[in-house]
Amino acid sequence: MSPSPTPAACFPDPADGAAAADTTVPAGAAVASGAQAPGGPFSLDGVLPPFDDLVDLGSWAAFEPSLAALLDGQSLSGPGRKGLTLLLTAPCAVVTQAQLEQRLGLRSLLRGRRRLLPSPEVPGLVVVARADGVEVDVPVLDGEGRHLLGPDAREALGRLGWVLREDVMVRLLPDGASAAQAVTRVLIEMLSVAHPADLDHLITVTG
Repeated sequence: MSPSPTPAACFPDPADGAAAADTTVPAGAAVASGAQAPGGPFSLDGVLPPFDDLVDLGSWAAFEPSLAALLDGQSLSGPGRKGLTLLLTAPCAVVTQAQLEQRLGLRSLLRGRRRLLPSPEVPGLVVVARADGVEVDVPVLDGEGRHLLGPDAREALGRLGWVLREDVMVRLLPDGASAAQAVTRVLIEMLSVAHPADLDHLITVTG
């Protein structure tokens, strides 16, 4: 599967610099005292370790199994923990105006629709570890209705079993291993992320 073309200019994540809750750790946060190598296990003493202490960002080969361990609860322990939510965003926008016009523009004009626009926001995905599995959500439009993903990426996700719910492609995976594999594939093939260290990330534990 061919990755979506990436524009020359990268756009900053609009979430950068936003205030986070006590259990949310932005990229680059300080390492918790006594932190271990990625993959833990870590005990939740009221302070959540940084994401890059929990997931190995050194390579895709290391990223996938360490993310699986985190999603399966093998890297975190703590009383009353009910769930885990991750936000992973690419460093660059991946949709161009030319791409939209080539695939959908003429069809939209013939149907009298407004011109389709690429989003300047960076694309990403949300991973939610739940009692019944791991849900992965990939937004395809931003809040203004502009495209975060191109038509090729959306069609590819559909062939892989993702379902469109409003403006989000959704898939529920049975465990951390299958979810980590799906997440890695989306990041590389649809969001054009060259290396896991390029990801921006937020992590929240609920409980």
